[in-house]
Amino acid sequence: RKAEEEAVEARKLAEMKASKAARKRAEEEATIAARKKAEEEAAAEARKLAKKTAAAEAKRAEEEAAIAKRKAEEEAAEAIVREQNRPEALHEQIQIEVRKALEAAEQVESDGFRASDLRFAASRGQNDLLAHYISEMPAWIDASDAGGWRPLHEAARAGNLVGIELLISAGCDTSSRTGRSENGGTALWWAIQRYGESHDVVALLRFHNAFEAGPAR
Repeated sequence: RKAEEEAVEARKLAEMKASKAARKRAEEEATIAARKKAEEEAAAEARKLAKKTAAAEAKRAEEEAAIAKRKAEEEAAEAIVREQNRPEALHEQIQIEVRKALEAAEQVESDGFRASDLRFAASRGQNDLLAHYISEMPAWIDASDAGGWRPLHEAARAGNLVGIELLISAGCDTSSRTGRSENGGTALWWAIQRYGESHDVVALLRFHNAFEAGPAR
């Protein structure tokens, strides 16, 4: 009987230990499950926040891109307007220098000069002398050398804007060509070859509707 009692006690003790171990294991599993759930919820919240942040950043990027595009379009439009108005603005600006050259020409004294002096003055930017020569001998404004080079060709090749304006205002031929047989380039063509299409010399000649033609082949 004593043995039976001890056995019962032993079973009770074993059951108590098993129950305690089971509760502990259940608590641990519940803790793990709760931690896992919390981590999953935190991850889901992080993804939601990241998605929201990405959407906000994407929207902000789109707005900035739209602003940049609009600014670029406005600047391009302004550049086009400036380029369209450049020849006229350039012409007005040159008039100031032309008046100075004409005023200086009144002070020039010369005992005599040749047609070649017009070409030389045009090529050297000596516009007071050029204005004086034109006023004294306007018939020489298109006088050419043996190679067909006229004062306007020389002024264009030299980038002499004031000289070009003086000669064109005096009525020179803007379609004249260089060459012994006048089969070379016009002043505008030579200016483009030397300075490129965007140069002020080219803009001024185009403002005056100068003819563009290269050497005949």
